[in-house]
Amino acid sequence: MQDLATKFANLTIQSDFIFKKVMSRKRICKHLLEELLQIEIADINYLEAEKTLEPEYTSRGIRLDIIVADDKNTHYNLEMQVKNNKNPDTDTYVIVTTDFTKQIDDEISYLKLDTKVRREFMLMEARLLDERREGKAEGIAKGKEIGLAEGEANANIATAKRMLAKGCYSLEDIAELTNLSLADVEKLKEEQAEQA
Repeated sequence: MQDLATKFANLTIQSDFIFKKVMSRKRICKHLLEELLQIEIADINYLEAEKTLEPEYTSRGIRLDIIVADDKNTHYNLEMQVKNNKNPDTDTYVIVTTDFTKQIDDEISYLKLDTKVRREFMLMEARLLDERREGKAEGIAKGKEIGLAEGEANANIATAKRMLAKGCYSLEDIAELTNLSLADVEKLKEEQAEQA
């Protein structure tokens, strides 16, 4: 894994971090909207940055890097999207090399020289790394918990099968001693009878 200094030096407009920083420059953000939408905007106001929306429990959050409103209170969500496989109907704009893209490149170069920006990136990356480690540890713990529960359930089923094979235990006793339901024990008995 490349070190953070190298990663920072290699950032482009395609990174969420740099995109947010560049679009936080009012003149650039306003110019981008005007170029893309072919309209004139007197002014913009930043409403929320990096808002995460989670419409459903099972869906992934949507990260909106920059949310701005123009002088007519029209709201714009600006998000860097390198590849869009999930929603091909989304409006996508390709920006060719122009004086404006040169301004963006210059702004990126300027940002990379700013020690405050570098420090912010390093802290953000460290936080993300910590979150990944915590998530991995939680995943491992949950996996062990599930594995133990499945192992115990399998052991209880195996014990119930052995007890049924002996033929000297009541179904109720087997259910009680193996923590299986009476219905599960009856089903195991039926399966053994079919196999015999």
